[in-house]
Amino acid sequence: YRQIIPATFKTEATIKREEFIKAVKTASLFSRTGLFDVTISIDPADGITVSANDTARGKNTARTEALVRGELNKITVNSRYLLDGLQAIDTEEVIFGVNDGANPCLVRPKDKGGYLYLVMPIKQ
Repeated sequence: YRQIIPATFKTEATIKREEFIKAVKTASLFSRTGLFDVTISIDPADGITVSANDTARGKNTARTEALVRGELNKITVNSRYLLDGLQAIDTEEVIFGVNDGANPCLVRPKDKGGYLYLVMPIKQ
């Protein structure tokens, strides 16, 4: 299983867990039926933006502050899977690591080891 876990990331964001959960939940209300897709944009200058768009429901964008290291990046994931991982973590802050939109992203507690949550992207 270790072969699919990225060793390094092009972009890593340290973010308050509860704010990230709130942003993902809010955007997911506007995700496509059955797909539950949200797009997460990570910008070193602007933090994290979580968005979703459905022709029947409309569009939503939620932005939250984050300490971002690395480059501008974007990934689309199933919001339910991401929320499962975020809600299983009990620290105030999490680290969200992304390489690109075609490879898995990783969620882990900021100050605790031993827990890694891998989320596969949805290809658009």
